[in-house]
Amino acid sequence: MRQKLLARNKFLQYVFYASGEIILVIAGILIALAINNQSELNKKDEKISSILMQVRQELALDIAKTSSLIEFYIRKDSLISLVLGGQLTVEDYDNPANSALFQVTTTVSEFITQTNGYDHLMRNIDNMPPRFEPLIEDLSGIYVDDRRLVERFNESISEVTDNVLKEWSSKFTWYSKIITGVKEEAMMDYFANDPFYKNHVSNYYIMAMQNHLPAIKQYRVDAIDSYKAIGLLLGLEHDVNDGAENFIIPQEALEKLAGTYGVGNGFTVVVKVEDGQLIGQAQGQSEFLLDPLSPTRFFSVNAPFTIQFELTEAGEATSLINYQNGRAIVMTKQ
Repeated sequence: MRQKLLARNKFLQYVFYASGEIILVIAGILIALAINNQSELNKKDEKISSILMQVRQELALDIAKTSSLIEFYIRKDSLISLVLGGQLTVEDYDNPANSALFQVTTTVSEFITQTNGYDHLMRNIDNMPPRFEPLIEDLSGIYVDDRRLVERFNESISEVTDNVLKEWSSKFTWYSKIITGVKEEAMMDYFANDPFYKNHVSNYYIMAMQNHLPAIKQYRVDAIDSYKAIGLLLGLEHDVNDGAENFIIPQEALEKLAGTYGVGNGFTVVVKVEDGQLIGQAQGQSEFLLDPLSPTRFFSVNAPFTIQFELTEAGEATSLINYQNGRAIVMTKQ
């Protein structure tokens, strides 16, 4: 075509034709580049999505661990309340059913978090598509700030326990008998009456109930938020295999727990639902968030209590039980 145009001295048409060919070639190159770029973006998106699914699964494992740890500390709180209440006697320690009383300051349950998925994500942060960037700040808050605090108190509570065991092993001849289960009068008198033992229990309480436990609770709350956020971004349903039914409670189930609960002396607690979150408010006090351990069992991050809702077969709440300081207070729905 170009040769014919030149042969006929149609130079202007030749220029137009040649320019058109050049434009088509450039357009083809640009289209090919765009397709290639989109393909690369899709590959990056798939890779980050896969990594985030791993992070989500590990968050679910950590959330399950926090459930066990919170329950561990609920039981520990009951024992500590008995010891510091000053009502235990030598006879109580001699009772075989109360063997856990000897372990108040000697058992530790550390929280070891899963970080493989997050570490993998950080190694690929430079290749992360923009749509995933909003997740990074919250995940860093969990795996850097929350995790650092948990690990700090893992060490602190272990140190408290180690110091107690070292003191016992160096001061008391009955120390080895604790392992065998043999009880001596001097041993039981120490646990029942020694004021320095109660100091050890108080120290354990401060590190465990006022430091370690709140750090574990905060990790759980933040992990649940990120678990939800990842699922929403990736279009994933809540996975029952992850135990999500224990920490993602449907709005309609929460609404059945709402209401005013009271005891005989007129004291009340109001429970309501806002933005998918259960909120409580004791009479004359500030509101507090209630986070789920299960569909009927809730806790507060900054308060050492657990609330258990009692339900009818239809799922309607009839009462709640407040567990705190070794006591169980039943409050009826009004």
